[in-house]
Amino acid sequence: MIDPVAAFIYKQLEKKAPLPPEDTIATYRYLDRGHVDSIGLIKFIFEIEDEFQIQFASEETQSDEFRTIGGLISIIRRKMAEQSE
Repeated sequence: MIDPVAAFIYKQLEKKAPLPPEDTIATYRYLDRGHVDSIGLIKFIFEIEDEFQIQFASEETQSDEFRTIGGLISIIRRKMAEQSE
């Protein structure tokens, strides 16, 4: 069963274009592949922040981890865990 964070991210990205096979999705570099453009990225970030009630720091959105789907999901989960502490 897919977790809600991953499901949300997949759904948002699939609005733009099909995602790669599941066995490579975690390492898929959605920004480098043009899956989300620079203007779309701002909207994407706001959608994530609104959905999960988190706020990204600029260094997080500029990190290499943020550039992959798996990394983005990890950042979101970490931020959610920090909020629940």
